[in-house]
Amino acid sequence: EYNGGQGGAGITIEDLSSGEDSRKRLEEGDLIVRNNIWWQFGDGNTLSAIATQGFVADSLAANANSIANPQLAS
Repeated sequence: EYNGGQGGAGITIEDLSSGEDSRKRLEEGDLIVRNNIWWQFGDGNTLSAIATQGFVADSLAANANSIANPQLAS
């Protein structure tokens, strides 16, 4: 649920209390978020600000995602 303009997270992963969900797919390697540049999501430019779910922040860190200003101009 992206809500970057309102200080929301840049990425969230479905995490149900029971049953099949996206977190399980992430943990089993079926869902991979790799080699992305993240900038100005959430409340800052850290993995914990971009991905407020700890398991998602850990996955981003483990899969060569980076926080960097891409220097894109409109």
